[in-house]
Amino acid sequence: MGSRLMIRLWLSVALNLLFIEAIQAARTVYTFEDAAHLSAFTRSPTSTLERTTTRYKDGTNSLKWTWTSGDEITHSFTSDIIERSELRGGGIKLWLYNTHKRTGVDETLTVSFLDTLTTSGSPTTVSQFKISLNFKGWRGIWVSYKESKLVSGDIDTMKITAPTTNETTHPLFIDLLRLVSKLSKQTRDEIVPTIGQGIYTPNNFWQQTYRWSLVRFL
Repeated sequence: MGSRLMIRLWLSVALNLLFIEAIQAARTVYTFEDAAHLSAFTRSPTSTLERTTTRYKDGTNSLKWTWTSGDEITHSFTSDIIERSELRGGGIKLWLYNTHKRTGVDETLTVSFLDTLTTSGSPTTVSQFKISLNFKGWRGIWVSYKESKLVSGDIDTMKITAPTTNETTHPLFIDLLRLVSKLSKQTRDEIVPTIGQGIYTPNNFWQQTYRWSLVRFL
């Protein structure tokens, strides 16, 4: 009986995931396999953006960002804004590769979601979170708009800001970047701290992914 119950549970989970992926299909998944994906992003004059096969999480390409202190990457979608149910239940997923661990307190990326349309020339930061760069290798990042919300408003632009630093800078690689309409409860890597109270709890069965990933089976 126990094995049948487990099979039903996993079938239910699989069906839910398929349903969620179907909902999310409307927005582009930026794998950077298509050269056109690069044109969806703009950058500071002191940065460079390029497709590369040096590092990748999916396929054979990723986005390589060669940056200097305080540089920015911007992705605008003013003709397809994030609003209503997508704003309440959605968020961002991406994979980030760091070639060199950065240990300073302020050595972080800042990811901001903006409303640039309501007040022309004066963007409002609707949602924002930070990513510590104190790691080397690939890290997966899932954050909901709700969790990192600062003020009410729709979203039409995403901006990633590099740290302001006097230290030597090294390229960052981004892959599988997507803005999703539904972000299920998940734990994340420690580089993205829990934001706010009551959203993520260690007692929730569905928020144990990161803890389970550290378990070593004999």
